[in-house]
Amino acid sequence: MNEVFAGVRIVELAQFVFVPAAGALLADHGAEVIHVEMVGSGDPYRSLKVGDGRETGSANLSLEQNNRGKKSIAIDLKTETGREVLLRLIETADVFLTSLRPKALQGLRLMPEDLQARNPKLIYVRGNGFGFKGKEIDKAGYDATAFWARGGFAHSLRPKGMLEPLKPRPALGDHVGAVSVAYGIAGALFKRAMTGEAGVVDVSLLSTAVWALSADVVVSQTQTPEQHAFTGDPMRAPLRYPYRTSDDRFIQLMFLNPDKYWPELCHNIGRTDLLEEENYTTNALRSQHGPELIAQIQDTISSRSWAEWKPIFDAWDAPWEL
Repeated sequence: MNEVFAGVRIVELAQFVFVPAAGALLADHGAEVIHVEMVGSGDPYRSLKVGDGRETGSANLSLEQNNRGKKSIAIDLKTETGREVLLRLIETADVFLTSLRPKALQGLRLMPEDLQARNPKLIYVRGNGFGFKGKEIDKAGYDATAFWARGGFAHSLRPKGMLEPLKPRPALGDHVGAVSVAYGIAGALFKRAMTGEAGVVDVSLLSTAVWALSADVVVSQTQTPEQHAFTGDPMRAPLRYPYRTSDDRFIQLMFLNPDKYWPELCHNIGRTDLLEEENYTTNALRSQHGPELIAQIQDTISSRSWAEWKPIFDAWDAPWEL
């Protein structure tokens, strides 16, 4: 396997998931990642007990997942001796990666100018909840708050009629954000190789969420909320709808070119009679009569099990998923 980051040393002063997960991604591809922890207790994620089964009698499985392939060292950064140990590591590093907030980094004298004075070739990378400009640079932010709630996922994915915000999946925002951090590191390494310049990379969970939902942001500039809700109504898209089988599995259709796939769908599910219906002859009509067409297709799909439908759909070169 070609390990594209082989020879790159990353000193990582980060905790929990968001930023350490980015270090794990780079370690997967050959980087040497040195995870710096607190003396005594280590990364606080080691002892976190959230009650969902990730922690066992001997290990926190989520911590292991997000710190795989790394080396680890405990340093007391509040002492001059400990700080000097870190700075000696910095002298040998390509990247410094941190999730500490600016106030903590200032107190430890570990800001970009501090470390790049010791190693001018050092790329300084930091991630937090809400970014590094403005009044919220030191506000605590986790994936459930900065990414999921503030970023808009809790609202945009909430089913119609549901009052309370939708609960996020574990570390979803952290892992999406980690890809952005890893991308930033890769870009900064490339820029340094091309120009000799070692820069600073900033990534926030909030900015990652805004990018992930940027298609919704674009739509919001051209439609009112009422229009957006109307066009986004799943009952208006019979050929982009999940249909339940008789054994409670689903067939997700995703036909962005519905006129092409409509006749094929009718033949494959044995409903060529639908091709004769005037209300379904065009995509606009199928959208207009979406609820009744969905009911027709659902009645057919629910007549067979997933195992019965699978070979039929497997033989069809179309965008669907069982």
